[in-house]
Amino acid sequence: SRQKVQLSNFVITRSYRTDFPGIDILCRGIRKEASKIDKELLITQMEQQMHHKMSTYMRNRIIEQAQHVRLKKGTHPIHEGDELTHLYWIEKGIVRGFYINSEGEEVTKCFSSEGGYFGSEGLRGGGQATFHVECLEECSCIAMPYGLVREMIDKDPHIYNYMTSLFMKEVTRLERRTRNLLLLDAKERYQAFLVDYPALEDRVKLCYIASYIGIHPGSLSRIRKVKQSPKE
Repeated sequence: SRQKVQLSNFVITRSYRTDFPGIDILCRGIRKEASKIDKELLITQMEQQMHHKMSTYMRNRIIEQAQHVRLKKGTHPIHEGDELTHLYWIEKGIVRGFYINSEGEEVTKCFSSEGGYFGSEGLRGGGQATFHVECLEECSCIAMPYGLVREMIDKDPHIYNYMTSLFMKEVTRLERRTRNLLLLDAKERYQAFLVDYPALEDRVKLCYIASYIGIHPGSLSRIRKVKQSPKE
């Protein structure tokens, strides 16, 4: 038999084959239980991130409705124009959001990594995605339908406060980036990037960082060489 889980435009496919229906049923039960355990472990990590233990009811709702997805490096879980349906909380890995300009060039908009999220654009305003999302590493995520996220926010004040703080941090970061692009020179923009994304310098290609801070990759390479050269 063949099992598929459809989330946005990303499909997880697991293939398995057996000539014994009883064993096939047993295998499905084992896979279902393993999926539940995976979700419970990820929920515990979410709770640690929030410094808050969710109610049994809310944990069960997440286990029922959310999906644990693994996305390969180079996967695009969201394309511009896609109908947005899920918020993805990142347990492991890095994604970047990017636009494609009129000349066909990719322009990096943002990054998100462990403890962060992507897909929030549809949660805020609904409709279609206005930019692409790419996995820069293999990613492990919890994909939560927007209806579930709204229920979590409505019924748990701690989750409401946590989600509000995440969105406010993102707005602050975007405002700071706009200011930096307008007022700072290339070196200062790179230093600001390191403050905003301290764990990504060695995990993200230079061309993506250069695009994010609005300079040529060659210029960023020279800045990094000066930064890394020993002082006399």
